[in-house]
Amino acid sequence: MAPKNPGVEIYVRRNVLAANESRRNVRRRNVPHPIIGVVTLAGIHVFFVLSKLENNLITIVCRFIMAELLQTERTYVKDLETCIKVYLNEMKTGHVPALIVRKEDVIFGNIEEIYEFHQRIFLRELEKYETMPEDVGHCFVTWATKFDMYVKYCKNKPDSNSILVNHAGSYFEDVQKKHRVEHPIAAYLIKPVQRITKYQLLLKDLQSCCQEGQGEIKDGLEVMLNVPKKANDAMHLSLVENCDVSIDTLGEVILQDAFHVWDPKQIIRKGRERHMFLFEQYLVFTKEVKDSSGKAKYIYKSKFMVSILKARRLLL
Repeated sequence: MAPKNPGVEIYVRRNVLAANESRRNVRRRNVPHPIIGVVTLAGIHVFFVLSKLENNLITIVCRFIMAELLQTERTYVKDLETCIKVYLNEMKTGHVPALIVRKEDVIFGNIEEIYEFHQRIFLRELEKYETMPEDVGHCFVTWATKFDMYVKYCKNKPDSNSILVNHAGSYFEDVQKKHRVEHPIAAYLIKPVQRITKYQLLLKDLQSCCQEGQGEIKDGLEVMLNVPKKANDAMHLSLVENCDVSIDTLGEVILQDAFHVWDPKQIIRKGRERHMFLFEQYLVFTKEVKDSSGKAKYIYKSKFMVSILKARRLLL
């Protein structure tokens, strides 16, 4: 529910207004006039009509977004709970097809860890900012390290999908019918990935309307934007083979991508495509190859210390 305020009427219409529609078209759609403010939240257009001059319109918009953040967080926690109590518990206690026996750690990843964090900690922390949406970015920054569990979850997701598609058969469909659950297992397992995207959207909405707390909201948004980046980097890094040092000892990936490289000592410079990983201390070169099944992997080629590369650049 959006917060109530005397002298302000809030009208919500879903998908009724294109971004470039005129006020005349708005009136034609039976939306009250005059329209003082329009905010779009996840496809829902919210029209603010002020019957009296008000100075706190921005506060109302921010609290409306905060209300959506809290409502969707509670729904998210309930969905995770349903997934665990129905699908995961059934797999742990019931009869399971031979091909997925003891595969619950792969299928569900660390979803229990994610649920415990949100149910016991993060939801309660968010609720503290119900009337202070401009400060909610602090909540995301404070618990930033906890969101690394999403990196682990996203990294495991392709393996989970593979088992569900290739080996689970109709087992989970039968579980869904047995317990009369609203959604199939795949819809629940994708929710942690979708939740990170939802945080990004809502924090961007808050950033666009809150006059105060811009710095903290920006920092919180940066935390959420880093989660999928870290997950993507981790998935690529997991494909590296034959490296002469343990990949885990190289630290966090700063940047990774495919580049064309060549040897300046060669008379004929023939470019080669290499997938490079930049760490704080090393730049690692790998070559992408595919196995007989078409699955990509990266074969280690060489590495250079970043400090040496910096020294060479200074000399040049």
